[in-house]
Amino acid sequence: MRRGYSTVFLMYDSNALNIYVDDSASPNPGSGGLAGVAQFPVETGRNDEVIFRQGFRQTTNNRMALRACIEALRYVRAHRGSMGAQHAVIWTDSEYAANNQSWAIGWKANRWRKIQSGEPVANHDLWDELLTRLPKTGRSTQIRYLPRNSNLQMVLADKQAKAARSRGASRKDFGFRVGKLGRSKTPGTNESTMLPAKGQTELVHVYWTRRVGLDDECQVHFDLYSKKVRGFVSQHYAYAATEDIANAFKRGNCFEATFGLSLTYSKIERLRKFVCPN
Repeated sequence: MRRGYSTVFLMYDSNALNIYVDDSASPNPGSGGLAGVAQFPVETGRNDEVIFRQGFRQTTNNRMALRACIEALRYVRAHRGSMGAQHAVIWTDSEYAANNQSWAIGWKANRWRKIQSGEPVANHDLWDELLTRLPKTGRSTQIRYLPRNSNLQMVLADKQAKAARSRGASRKDFGFRVGKLGRSKTPGTNESTMLPAKGQTELVHVYWTRRVGLDDECQVHFDLYSKKVRGFVSQHYAYAATEDIANAFKRGNCFEATFGLSLTYSKIERLRKFVCPN
């Protein structure tokens, strides 16, 4: 193994079909890509192989991560008789895809709302497909987490996903509802996180609004202003408490937003338009 790569050998099964998947979206949301690299059982004598690579016009990192796992499940199902193994492991560096599988079963039973908070689940269409396909591959199949660049196969999958995003992003991500998308004032940051609501009033710059969940709730993505540094510092999201508030949001504008009191299901309850700081 080359220096710089670390594989957890106790987790690796040389008798299984190991599929390493990766995803990419830039900006997020934006054009995206995904790829999968198959490492066949040692006894087959087959070399590693790029088994799929796809590019999408408009999507997110999380959707690409789920789609990559779904494509790997489709591959196992289609090649179960020739893959040379009775067991398959799909490795992803997406904690979102790997660590929420058990939760997703409960979300589905709860009409695609999170159990404790009641927050609507984004990407429920892909979660539903993943849960449906996972037990139907015809082989014992698991989806596991593996940190990025853990081995040569993960590095190759990463390169292939980025190449698919930049060169062939022609597919439509059916099920992705882009909503109204503008430009963030904090580009280059990771996936936006929910801002815990403590009754506070914050200055926000709205760059994306979309509808999520079975009940089409308005999810608002914004840059958060810091008076300390006199600038926008991070990306977050919350939900509009009413339709009037949802309709008042215009991407590219700044607002003084007053939040409710839920740390796990943040809602904007009052709104006042504000001139964006320079």
